Amino acid sequence: MTDKEFDVYFSRLEKSSDSTRSIIFVFIVVYLALLMYALQTFGYPARQFTYDDVLLQVKCRYESNRTSKCEPLSKGLLDEVNVPPALKDDLEKDLWKHKLQLFYDDSVAQRTFQFPVFGATTDRDLMWLIFPIPGVIAYLIIWLALRQLVETFLFIVNRNKNDPLRLRLILSTLMLSSPSAEFNLLIQTVWYATAGFIVSMPIIVCVLMIFDQIKLWQSPGVVLRFTILLVFLTLQGVLLARLVALFGDFGRNQREAQWLVASLDPTHPGVQR
Repeated sequence: MTDKEFDVYFSRLEKSSDSTRSIIFVFIVVYLALLMYALQTFGYPARQFTYDDVLLQVKCRYESNRTSKCEPLSKGLLDEVNVPPALKDDLEKDLWKHKLQLFYDDSVAQRTFQFPVFGATTDRDLMWLIFPIPGVIAYLIIWLALRQLVETFLFIVNRNKNDPLRLRLILSTLMLSSPSAEFNLLIQTVWYATAGFIVSMPIIVCVLMIFDQIKLWQSPGVVLRFTILLVFLTLQGVLLARLVALFGDFGRNQREAQWLVASLDPTHPGVQR
């Protein structure tokens, strides 16, 4: 490969590597936020309050015409609050009207989510559908970007197998790489565990969504939502498997290039077979 051809393909490799890293960084930021929100919202049901239930308790306390729904109510939020006897009913009702408004504002705030980077806002009623969709799209985009990077990397390495200097330049562009054998076992284990957690975040969020729908099993339409989530989970699993396989091949290709550099340049502290 001539110097001019090498410059062209090396520039293309750098651009492909930069774009792949940028896509992965955006993926990490977005899905870390999604995961933290999902854990807070769906992993801690004790923090979830139902505005309608509290409103019913208030009505059953102060309304004269008690409905049949008031009978099965046991100790609730109102029974745990000690109201001074001096307070009149109208003042107490105004106090609870104010508390209910604050409670309603807080419940609305907990039901909404703003996507980082993009700024889009959604309601929890649509989160079960919106949260898994970016996982499928993100896996597909990362897989396409990484495949282009791998193909460019293999092409330029195969055309420069006898030039250790060019091979070093090629390897220097790949910030997205796996730890080689020169690192100790602990570092490699931590790296693979972290990488596995990062790429599995969409799966974790989708599983949390499924558990949330199980808790709402008696609600109308929950079976359809549960089925759609299982379909998304299956798609994510298939794409994740292909992505992991591509990552594995890319790691092996990099190690082979490192071994090739070590065999061509005795001064290079490369990886020994």
